[in-house]
Amino acid sequence: KKTKTGIGFKKRDQAIVINKISEGSLFSGTDLQVGYECLSVNGQTIRDPKHALKIVMDSIGEVTLIACSGGPRPQGTAVTIVKKKSGDYKPGLWFRPLNKVLVRISDIDESGPFANTSLRPGDVCLSINNTLITDPGTASQAMKRAEGLVAMLYFSLTALRENAVEKIFLDENRKPCVVTWLNEDLCTVKSASGGLINITLRFHEDGTCEDVAP
Repeated sequence: KKTKTGIGFKKRDQAIVINKISEGSLFSGTDLQVGYECLSVNGQTIRDPKHALKIVMDSIGEVTLIACSGGPRPQGTAVTIVKKKSGDYKPGLWFRPLNKVLVRISDIDESGPFANTSLRPGDVCLSINNTLITDPGTASQAMKRAEGLVAMLYFSLTALRENAVEKIFLDENRKPCVVTWLNEDLCTVKSASGGLINITLRFHEDGTCEDVAP
């Protein structure tokens, strides 16, 4: 590694992107391009441009940079990165189809590497190490093939539902209702002041929901 890395970073919206790759520098012969979003450097999630550059400059020997091409990520998506152990590695993730082209995380092992990430049951897995995920088998094979760092791009369906419920349901005093999630598909909504709102919502995979309170 050279002292002058020849790479620069800047913040764009909520992402840290590469804004410079000097010719003849450490990264000029790689697949990285200006405009790519920097997800991690040497397994560390990036907080800001200075943090990314510091990790690169402090690195000794090999530098592993994971980036996302294709411009800014769609709103509502997130990336989680874990280190894959060698040998008999079990990711502790279970997948099931959401429809013909989308795959959902059905369960996460509390002792697995994804347990302490932002990933939650109900989230939709979009890609693993740049492999597009369209069915549970593809997801399992991508996890099996991955070496070292595993970067998963996903859409947080659970967070979308939570935000929608909190913004839509207000009580008689225009205050947010008390929302209790029983699982990723079912929640109760009650007035904070003990008013008239007392419903149980069940969300369906087609995007609709219904009140299933007795």
